[in-house]
Amino acid sequence: HAGSGHFHSTPLETRSTMTEVDMDWWVMQGEEPGKPDEVYRYAIVVDFEATCWEERVNTDVQEIIEFPAVIIDLAAPQGQPPVAEFQRYVRPTDRPELSEFCTELTGITQAMVSGQQPLAVVLAEFVAWIEQQTYLMSKGPECNFVLCADGDWDFGSIFPIEIKRKHISHLVPGYLKVGWCDVRKYFNQATGHRGGMKRMLEHLRLPLLGKHHSGIDDARNIARILQRVGAIWQNPVDINTSPARKTWK
Repeated sequence: HAGSGHFHSTPLETRSTMTEVDMDWWVMQGEEPGKPDEVYRYAIVVDFEATCWEERVNTDVQEIIEFPAVIIDLAAPQGQPPVAEFQRYVRPTDRPELSEFCTELTGITQAMVSGQQPLAVVLAEFVAWIEQQTYLMSKGPECNFVLCADGDWDFGSIFPIEIKRKHISHLVPGYLKVGWCDVRKYFNQATGHRGGMKRMLEHLRLPLLGKHHSGIDDARNIARILQRVGAIWQNPVDINTSPARKTWK
């Protein structure tokens, strides 16, 4: 994600809702006492790109400019292509002019965002796209997927901060407010190693596909990390003490 290493992140309260991960399957603890554990078959991997500048600025002024998502079937064999993909460029409205630094980092030019819809419209399109994938909603009012991102920045910082600042939190349905899985934590629990996307790929001996800091390419690569870790993991791990599963208020 663009500039995530350059900016101060506002800490948000996190808690674990995951009790055990077994191979390709995420086993989640139900919210209600006595409710049986639930199995989520699909993962939606998101990797935002946002406005950024060479000088340090507060995360609060960043805006999402690429909104990509990749769906993978966690029960499918390793190497299976994504089930579906979503990708939109987003027009920034607070500081609409992209910096040269941002364009160099992400490959996103001013022309690629100037004619696009603002975040409110793209977010509504994303929600509609999810609900068109009927297999994701096959459990009635509860979803059959877990959101995933590489680290805290996407869902622990830029997304909740921007939707709150722009007064569009109401566009986020309840099933997306459950939380997300931090793939870095998942990788660390499974392998004992730490690192961002490039280091995880190197450890798993996976080549980087596409361009780093292209949101859709990064989302595809993070999905491949999930698939590879699930394929080689031999033992379930209790991760309550170091949660990969997080939520925001």
